[in-house]
Amino acid sequence: MNFTPVFRFAVASDGHFGETGVDSERNYHNLVNWLLEEKKQRGLDMWFFNGDLIHDIVENLPKVRNYFDSVNVPYYVIRGNHDTVQDEDWEKFFGYKPNFEVRTHEILFLGSKTSDEKGNYHCADIDWLQKRLKSNLHQKLIFIFLHISQGGWTEQGIFCPEVINFLDQHPEITAVFHGHDHKEDHMRESKNTLFFFDGYIGSTWGLDYFGYRMVEIDKDYHVRTYQYNPAEKKIVNENHI
Repeated sequence: MNFTPVFRFAVASDGHFGETGVDSERNYHNLVNWLLEEKKQRGLDMWFFNGDLIHDIVENLPKVRNYFDSVNVPYYVIRGNHDTVQDEDWEKFFGYKPNFEVRTHEILFLGSKTSDEKGNYHCADIDWLQKRLKSNLHQKLIFIFLHISQGGWTEQGIFCPEVINFLDQHPEITAVFHGHDHKEDHMRESKNTLFFFDGYIGSTWGLDYFGYRMVEIDKDYHVRTYQYNPAEKKIVNENHI
């Protein structure tokens, strides 16, 4: 297949800035360098951080944002269970609510919270997702970001069958991205929906490497996504949608 991307975005998650026993400054410095390398070598149009920017210490958020801003590429963040920030404070700090939508290049991106400001896990807001999907049916591709997986597949995920049933009833959804599960870096499937994980970029537990996921889109809106190990410059797994 002759695949030439015209739009590329990255998905990373779980930096846990401030976690005891973690060199957070090094990990976030590495993430910035990885994204800058993507930008320089292959192009980077946008990127997303899918939750757990910090590890419960709200005062560390400005440090994380300074790292993110230094990439100088449009980015959006999804609130994770360790991002213990109230909805209104999150909006004041980042300029959008924990539930947000972004549209560009006839692509819709939806980020939805799966926890509250105390770190309690929750099922995704189906009503909000339904409204956003209904008003954006003309988009060529639709990507959804949920920090905590909802299918009950993983040790750290939760089981929200109503969310999975809802997603399966909307074939216009291209893919769903999850963070949270540091040991997951591949694809899972429900009846009609594809779910992708991206490992982590910093914590005391998880896979044996820090990495992130790339998503590439060609002019005909075909999609290629792969998990990447930047230390070894190695594609871990790859899928075409």
